[in-house]
Amino acid sequence: MRFEQYLQEKYMGSTKSRHGDLCSVYVNPTKMELGFAHEESNFIAIRFIADNLNKKVFVWSFNFIHVDIWDNFLVKTFGKGRNKYFTKASDLLPGTATKKGSKFVMDDSDEILHQQHVGTLDWIDGILDIDWKWADKYVEVTPWVNNLTKDIKRIHDRDQKHKERDSKNI
Repeated sequence: MRFEQYLQEKYMGSTKSRHGDLCSVYVNPTKMELGFAHEESNFIAIRFIADNLNKKVFVWSFNFIHVDIWDNFLVKTFGKGRNKYFTKASDLLPGTATKKGSKFVMDDSDEILHQQHVGTLDWIDGILDIDWKWADKYVEVTPWVNNLTKDIKRIHDRDQKHKERDSKNI
C-alpha cells in the first residue's frame, strides 16, 4: 500500500512559461512537494488543477497561470478526449490554495469566477456535480466548492424569482 501511494505522488517535471521562466509541477504532491511549490512562489499561495478524470492533483508556483501549465505541459498527456480549451475541458478544478496550519486549502479560482461573470455556467455546473473529496488529500477543496455551490444556487433562485416577478408585471 505504501509503495502504491509512492507511485501516485511524484515530481512531474518542469516547463517554461511564455516569458521563459521555469516552473516545477508536482502530481499528487507530498507535503514536502507542496512546500517546494510554495517556496518557488513569490506569493502566499500556490496554484493547482484537480483532474477528476485521472484522479490527479497538479500543483505549482503561484507565478504561473493555469492555462499556461495546462496548454504547454499537461494537455499532451491529460487532455485526450476533452475540449481543447482549458475552461471548457471537463472534470478540471483550477484554483489557488494558501497554507493553513499543516495543509493547503483552496481559497480562490480565477477561472471559475471569470466564467461566472461572463455567464458561462455550464462548465461551472459540471465542476459542481463532482465529488472532489478525493482531492482533499492533497489540497482541501471541498469547503470552497460547497460554498460556491451554495452561492450559485442562491443566484439561480434569485434570478428565478426576478423572472417570475417580471412575468407577472407584463
